[in-house]
Amino acid sequence: MIKKVNNLIKQIKIIIQINSSLKEKIDSSGKIDDYYYIKLKNGKIFIDFKSPYYLKRLHFLLNKKLKKNVSKECMNVLFDLNFRYFGKNNSVKNLKEGKYLDLKNGDIIFEVGAFIGFHAIRMNELVGIKGKVIAIEAIPENFELLKMNIEINNIKNIILINKAIWKDRGSLLFNIDEKQKTSALNNIVKTKKKKTLPCDTIDNIYDELKLPKVDFIRIQTNGAEIEALQGMKNILTEKPKLLVAVPYKNRDEVQEMLENYGYQTKFTGHSILAEY
Repeated sequence: MIKKVNNLIKQIKIIIQINSSLKEKIDSSGKIDDYYYIKLKNGKIFIDFKSPYYLKRLHFLLNKKLKKNVSKECMNVLFDLNFRYFGKNNSVKNLKEGKYLDLKNGDIIFEVGAFIGFHAIRMNELVGIKGKVIAIEAIPENFELLKMNIEINNIKNIILINKAIWKDRGSLLFNIDEKQKTSALNNIVKTKKKKTLPCDTIDNIYDELKLPKVDFIRIQTNGAEIEALQGMKNILTEKPKLLVAVPYKNRDEVQEMLENYGYQTKFTGHSILAEY
């Protein structure tokens, strides 16, 4: 009960923040096939899964302008936009939320665990037409939306890869509970629903794309962060900046591995920032 109350309070605080920061940025909302979208006044369109009940019931808390432009079914899009695309107004707060947005024009970025692409689109804006974002997502349902979001916005310099990231190339048996609650590790997600998915290493993908460099890698692999790092030993010698999500019990092991490669590390929220 206490957990539910705390979650409700957190959601209400997010609504208050959304009312303040997004009321002038939303143009309209609607439905595409079985998905829902929000169009921004800057012309960008963001497609997402249908809103769960607990978000739809918060619709009445939106201010008058947002109620007009955002339907109940699009509340999930609104929350994801707020967190994954807009983020905070400074890199320190973004870093705490796992959104290290201090990127430069021309940077080449690996977004490992890209979900449906909102963050990749923001990264793409920051690195510009001279930069590149390699957006990697394992789960086919998520990848379909990722692809739709990139195509509907006519973005040319995001490279999409539908694979799991692992320590070697092959296939993995994934545990799938929800669209974001998935893992190749049994101790992270316990479910009877399983799916075999192709996997590869970041080193292999980097070599096959013939990229001239890599500047920043963001890794969110739901417990398989060590295996992801084991598959990028060549890239680690090139010293890119890393942000590795470690909300599970492997944070000390991830930190030790990165420091063995000469990185300076610091914990920020549920992530480790690693740089030289």
